[in-house]
Amino acid sequence: MSTRGDNSKNKILNTARPLFAKMGYSRVTMQDICVASGFSRGGLYRHYSSKEQILEAIIKKDEEDALDFLANAVKNNVSPEDMLLTFLKIRIDMHCDPENSIENAVMEFAQSSDDGKKLLQNRATVSIAIVKEMLEYGCADGSFKCSDHETLAKMILWTLEGIGKHNLLIPLTQEEKEKVVLFIYDSIK
Repeated sequence: MSTRGDNSKNKILNTARPLFAKMGYSRVTMQDICVASGFSRGGLYRHYSSKEQILEAIIKKDEEDALDFLANAVKNNVSPEDMLLTFLKIRIDMHCDPENSIENAVMEFAQSSDDGKKLLQNRATVSIAIVKEMLEYGCADGSFKCSDHETLAKMILWTLEGIGKHNLLIPLTQEEKEKVVLFIYDSIK
């Protein structure tokens, strides 16, 4: 795809994310995305044939960004501590940002179709693999002390996702976010 096409796709995704965050999955329509993005119906459909495809693309982009973060951190010899702390801060901020958190929309999508469920399962598998790799990296150089990397990765992700869901009802302060990051970090030191 051309740079122009990539720019258009990114604009659509960046416009759709806050719509999904605010309205959830089922209430967002392709027309809403057209209006918010400024694309004509034909322009939008040139890139995506459904809101399902758009949400899937947002999720895949998030996964790619997380994998790129991990690869760049390892390549640039970022310490496991800094890597994990940065990852946790980014994820908590992402989950707690009402303008951009698509967690509830993703869960709604997963409950609405088998494809949505498979997408959510894949998203969880990728997320677990990323955190597990960070933990293994830290344990290999003696920065972290943990034995069951996969279970610990799941527990960390369950914590982050729970924060995202409950933040709608009981918003976390910046101080509370920092305490969560330090609690998780201290538990593996």
